[in-house]
Amino acid sequence: MLIENLYKIKHNNFDDNTRRINTIISLNSDNEIFKGHFPQVPVLPGVCILQILKESIELINDKKYNLEKVVEMKFLNMINPLSSPEIHFETKIEELNNVTNVSSTVFFENIIFSKIRIYLILNK
Repeated sequence: MLIENLYKIKHNNFDDNTRRINTIISLNSDNEIFKGHFPQVPVLPGVCILQILKESIELINDKKYNLEKVVEMKFLNMINPLSSPEIHFETKIEELNNVTNVSSTVFFENIIFSKIRIYLILNK
């Protein structure tokens, strides 16, 4: 994990038929990152969202990846760990040649935080 004690994975399941990963994490609102980003209204940085997504895929596939390209990353709402302590990732992965195409929606209850499309390559 890139940032120690930032989150814990509560659920990380892969459906081989649909090539979908369902990940649920709980955020640690006391983590130092929230004190600087931002002190009065804590927000999970976008780079941390990407890292959590990548780590959930690495756990499922038991492989290490590098981020090749961010195709799209839309931020629709901020993730505040005090009001949204649990975050869900619904992710579809597709392996093409040496690239893993990833599409994910990040949400909590009925609030969509971001929609992400990235390319990952194996870390050799």
